[in-house]
Amino acid sequence: MINKKTNSKILLGLIGTFTLVVVVGVYVFFIRGMTQDVEWLGVNNVDVSEDTIVINAFNPNSGDMITGYDYTTEDKTVYVKLRGTLVNRLGNSIPKDNIVINGNFSNIDKIVLQGKSNQRKIIWNK
Repeated sequence: MINKKTNSKILLGLIGTFTLVVVVGVYVFFIRGMTQDVEWLGVNNVDVSEDTIVINAFNPNSGDMITGYDYTTEDKTVYVKLRGTLVNRLGNSIPKDNIVINGNFSNIDKIVLQGKSNQRKIIWNK
């Protein structure tokens, strides 16, 4: 027979798990953002220097905002993943006109946007 103490522990565990799932979901969907499709932003121009990449882009989706980016460098190629979410007051948006990425880019030949489901779009070639 299960006593009240055991029931309380189980209930407390379920409430804690549910709360954790909600907090992580709010963070991912409304603050950090999710990786977007490669066609999500229109790219006007890409300027590359030895230490900076500036992506001049426009966002045709007024309900979405850019919340950040992730990038990796491999074989003289920079792969950029843009994150976005619905406009809200929880997260901070990158100014949508210029996305500035700082790093060592002195030896790159190509910049590729990566999106959901392994989408790829070359936005700059040397």
